Amino acid sequence: MNISVIVVSNNKEVLESTLLASPDLKGDIEIVIEKDAISAAAGYNAGIKKSKGDILVFVHQDCYLPEGWFARLLQTIDYLNVEESRWAVLGVYGNRSDGTSYGHLYSTGLRCVLGAKLEHPTRIQALDEVVLVLRRATGLCFDERLPGFHLYGADICLEANQHGFSCHVINAFCIHNSRGIAMLPWVYWQAWLYMRLKWRHHLPIVTPTLRVTRWGGAIIRYLIQSLIIRPYWLPTQQRHIGQRTSDSESLWNQLCLEAQLVPPSQHNNKSD
Repeated sequence: MNISVIVVSNNKEVLESTLLASPDLKGDIEIVIEKDAISAAAGYNAGIKKSKGDILVFVHQDCYLPEGWFARLLQTIDYLNVEESRWAVLGVYGNRSDGTSYGHLYSTGLRCVLGAKLEHPTRIQALDEVVLVLRRATGLCFDERLPGFHLYGADICLEANQHGFSCHVINAFCIHNSRGIAMLPWVYWQAWLYMRLKWRHHLPIVTPTLRVTRWGGAIIRYLIQSLIIRPYWLPTQQRHIGQRTSDSESLWNQLCLEAQLVPPSQHNNKSD
């Protein structure tokens, strides 16, 4: 199986210091970089046409993939090809329809490890967009009517289900080297409204950010939390908003030592 990595980038410094600093990407894996795309869907679809891989990895420019990440991905795919041959989309974090979250990654924006290690891939309803893995043979692509850079993970999963495919969270720890946000931007709500209309017969949709619902109760709860419980105008430190690091590799090494994400012997040998 050949792998192609596709990334939409608008910041050369972040791209080079984070994603392109990932050890395995210094080898012979194909990397397709789409610069300044008008939307994630448009950029990723352009990348699909240019790429050659059987397995397409769509990843944020601010995501660091530790050494051995792609080897573990291929092992997981071998497992799924036997146990769940109709798989279409994989990710590192997502939700089931009952709201349960699965996955394992570190977020600098949230300043914490999210989730826990998974023994086996877990079927979900929607995936977070930080990393999405698509099997080219499914023929799936992204909906370019979906505006901006939000909720396309949920959308591609729903599209896959519509075509009889399954979607899974896999055990593939990574670092999302993001900046924390005080409040979701207007472009997020544009995507939310589009999803609400497009998938109106499948509501509610549970995404890693907010539920997409018919009457917008999730929006009301979010606004109450942002405006009253944790006011967005407070200083960053008081709202516990994290910042991006300029050295993802050092952060990974620190996480290995502090959280024991890998055995010390493996860490010392840099095999993980």
